Amino acid sequence: MRLSDTVNLMCSNDWKDRFIAEYVQLQIRIIKLEEVLNNTSDSFSVLDSRTRAVMMKQRDAMESYRNCLAIRADVAGIDLNPHHAISNTT
Repeated sequence: MRLSDTVNLMCSNDWKDRFIAEYVQLQIRIIKLEEVLNNTSDSFSVLDSRTRAVMMKQRDAMESYRNCLAIRADVAGIDLNPHHAISNTT
């Protein structure tokens, strides 16, 4: 899934759709950040230890935020399955 796949949800008048878009976008960003942190190719191995440490803190904060969104979704009865959510807007 790509960020562009969430455009319809993000532009919806329904707050639940926008909530799902926010969750899915965050998930995509976490995955991309993990890819950078786990990449051992030369282009990413030049990350200095301070940059890597900050990026790891960023990932942890994003995961914490994602967990908060998941709890809110559960309380509100929102299905966060992105494939279900995306297919409902097309």
